[in-house]
Amino acid sequence: MLNLPIEGGIIHLTTDYHVSVPEGPCLIIQAGAGLDHRAAAFTHPNVLEREPTVHHFKHYRPGGGKYWTSKAGVNFYFAIPKEHILLHPEPGYSYVKANINGQEVVFNVSGGSYDGWTDWLSNPVAISVNHSVRVLRNLAEAALCPKAAASQGLAVVLKPLGETDQRLFAERTARQAMLPRLAAGVTVVLAQGYDHHGAKELRVESVSARQRRLGCVSSYGRVLVKYGQVSWAATLARLTGGAVAG
Repeated sequence: MLNLPIEGGIIHLTTDYHVSVPEGPCLIIQAGAGLDHRAAAFTHPNVLEREPTVHHFKHYRPGGGKYWTSKAGVNFYFAIPKEHILLHPEPGYSYVKANINGQEVVFNVSGGSYDGWTDWLSNPVAISVNHSVRVLRNLAEAALCPKAAASQGLAVVLKPLGETDQRLFAERTARQAMLPRLAAGVTVVLAQGYDHHGAKELRVESVSARQRRLGCVSSYGRVLVKYGQVSWAATLARLTGGAVAG
């Protein structure tokens, strides 16, 4: 295992694989969690920042090609002294393996073919999402408190969600709030592009959480509605008497 130099620089793990480390005594670690994951509710006095976000995931098809999915979530930031961070002495090629306070993690970084291959640790640097609460606690226990981090000039610039991500975040948040309330008699509002013979509001008769679909009825008869065909933000607003943004 290799220590991270406070002065920064290049660590040569092999003759043709290297890791560039930023200068400074700490790395700011970003760890995310989906809103429906238990870790999303994590709290600790050493959390430097917590921000709402939309995580984007890349998937590969068995026959070739790729596609993306998006999920609403949160990011946690921890200012962790380099003395608690050790690199595994093996090539990662954009996925750098490390150990933080005894916890195995993988940094998701940018890399390129420079002098062989070089991965660049940024500051902040992200690890994967949906780690357990235990993992987040291990990171937090190694981190500086926000006051100590500020005294070293460590801060995170939080980026506001773009318009598209704002809508997606609101929709996913509303879906999470609505799912426990789905029951016979609840009215759902169909998303843009969907209707049942012109009807946008349907009364729920049955709920199949496993198949993620609803048995609904309107004045035109019964219809099966997939979760993805529902405007959860509009449905929640109708139920609670609130307004729908956008």
